[in-house]
Amino acid sequence: MYKELIISLIVIVSIISLDRVTNNYLKESTNVLTQKLSTLKQQEEPKEEKEQMDDILEEWENRYEKLAYYIEHNELEKVKTKMINAKSNIETEDKEQKVQSIDEAIYLLEHIRDKDTLNLKDIF
Repeated sequence: MYKELIISLIVIVSIISLDRVTNNYLKESTNVLTQKLSTLKQQEEPKEEKEQMDDILEEWENRYEKLAYYIEHNELEKVKTKMINAKSNIETEDKEQKVQSIDEAIYLLEHIRDKDTLNLKDIF
């Protein structure tokens, strides 16, 4: 009796702990990328825009590896697609489309963060 109870408690604590760790990493990742994308959106210098976009894509690639373990790949690919769109808009110097692509990428990042947050209302 006690053996099953202890094992059950260990499993529950492990699941909650792992959820906290992954959720914190997801929040950190989305906050860093959202902040970098927001500063890129306000940038006007073409050369600096390209450098910032390359930095953002590199940051995304580094974080993608860990996020792919517990986030749907489809969601992550949508974000990457919008970032690639923003990069091509920067290269063609299309300011309106650049801002639109960046806003869509930010929205998708925030959507992923909110979607994967564990809430009590999701349980009950």
